[in-house]
Amino acid sequence: MSILIQIKNLKKHFQKNGLLIKAVDDIDLNIFKGEILALVGESGSGKSTLGKMIARLIESTFGEILYDQKDVFSYKKNDLFLRKEIQIIFQDPFSSLNPKMRISEILQEPLKIHKLFKNEEQKKVEDLLKMVSLPNVFNHYPHELSGGQKQRVAIAKALSLNPKFLICDEPISSLDISTQAQIMALLKELQTRLKLTYLFISHDLKMVKYIADRIAIMYLGQIVEIAPKHILSKKQLHPYTKILFASIFKINEKMQELALEEKPCEKPGCVFYSKCPIAKELCIKKEPKLREIKEGHLVKCHFATSSGS
Repeated sequence: MSILIQIKNLKKHFQKNGLLIKAVDDIDLNIFKGEILALVGESGSGKSTLGKMIARLIESTFGEILYDQKDVFSYKKNDLFLRKEIQIIFQDPFSSLNPKMRISEILQEPLKIHKLFKNEEQKKVEDLLKMVSLPNVFNHYPHELSGGQKQRVAIAKALSLNPKFLICDEPISSLDISTQAQIMALLKELQTRLKLTYLFISHDLKMVKYIADRIAIMYLGQIVEIAPKHILSKKQLHPYTKILFASIFKINEKMQELALEEKPCEKPGCVFYSKCPIAKELCIKKEPKLREIKEGHLVKCHFATSSGS
């Protein structure tokens, strides 16, 4: 597959109370055309920050993001081409919809800004609402809709400009379980029908295993493991990935306890050193590189092997 998004040495650092926070810390990552790449990690791991950087909502400290071989940061921040090609679905649909506008107005707004479908905006909006199975909310306001319906409108809005790349930033976490399943099925169906590429950001591995083609595991600003879903579901090589997968089925309480505290290594070694059950002296002295163990399976651990870490 050809590469749609190529991320090189990407960093985003913040200053907070005099401390340097490395929200995104030297990430290299490729996202292929037509795939669903899931980005998984605990709260504070940097998942959403990375997604917002790709969408050019946050500037980088260092590094490159190439979209179709052109640097995202070379565009002006509000460049209409970039806004048309890359769209984002946020976690809370209510806060992303203007409460003073009808659903029809919300969906027509991006069409008018980009001067698309002139004199046919209403027909386009009707088609979008049918696409997300909401044909009868044209004149409704957001507060008149359920959480699942609002998220469907948010999806329709993201698709209104016919983007190629969609960032789904925890799009189901604010919904109840039955509605989550419906939205996931809708996203998967739309991705296939419209030939879209997704970055699906989540902390819910059960949902990720349903929708993803590949899974990237993120910890304290770094990608620690990447593999196709069918491989990672059977064999995890990084100790942190093993903790996450163990927590799904609650089969290893000790491993789960290790994952509760966020405490990075203060020395130039592995960020997971202080909690890693297999750590050695090398881990605190030298940062591991993200390396390919088997074809398509990359891991950031000194001691990971194809037979296990």
